[in-house]
Amino acid sequence: MKKLYYIFALVITSTLFIACQNSKGVAKAEDMGKYVFDVLKKMDNTSKDDYIKTIFTFEEVKEFGENNADKISERGRKEIANLEADKYNGRMESDYNRIKEAAEKNSIVWNAIEYSDYMYEDKEEDNVKGTKGEVLFKHNDVTYSVNVSSLIVDDKYRLIRLSRLAKK
Repeated sequence: MKKLYYIFALVITSTLFIACQNSKGVAKAEDMGKYVFDVLKKMDNTSKDDYIKTIFTFEEVKEFGENNADKISERGRKEIANLEADKYNGRMESDYNRIKEAAEKNSIVWNAIEYSDYMYEDKEEDNVKGTKGEVLFKHNDVTYSVNVSSLIVDDKYRLIRLSRLAKK
């Protein structure tokens, strides 16, 4: 009986640990670089749908707008209200495609990249705080960058967009 209890406790603890590890976002702005790097390392095996689930989804944007309507500027509320799923997801798919195409053009093997740095600055727009920056990584001794945008949601920095993979 005790053995069963310990196995059960181990399974629950492991599940909670994995769930926390896979949560979307980070507590500190400076941790976003490593978070994004982990997303990039998996890009060889990431589908468009999985990529879109990794970032701030359309449904999460709408929920954020509803939950923070009193904090967001009128302009921001209107933008969220007028946001359409097809256009939003289309933009995220376009970012995904461009990153994948640039990686292919540069023969980047994602699981072979090495983290270099994350540079960012705090941003605020329409009373919404976040960061804008870039993750630097190396592949075959060449440095590349990817632009990163994040948003603070419930005291957590959430990835809202990756774009522009470029050679430095």
